[in-house]
Amino acid sequence: MDFKNLDSINQKILDLLTKDSRISYAEIARQTHLSRVAVRERINNLISAGIITQFTTVVQ
Repeated sequence: MDFKNLDSINQKILDLLTKDSRISYAEIARQTHLSRVAVRERINNLISAGIITQFTTVVQ
């Protein structure tokens, strides 16, 4: 999976995670009109493909 070839749903998921990395699967599902299982599978696929490489905490 190449970043520039992501479908609109994966792009939306990444946008939501970028804005709020603590967003729940349920909220992502609500905003993308997918099931929570589908959201989890898509996020796991993004991780496996190297699109999502880490989850970090930024302390300010």
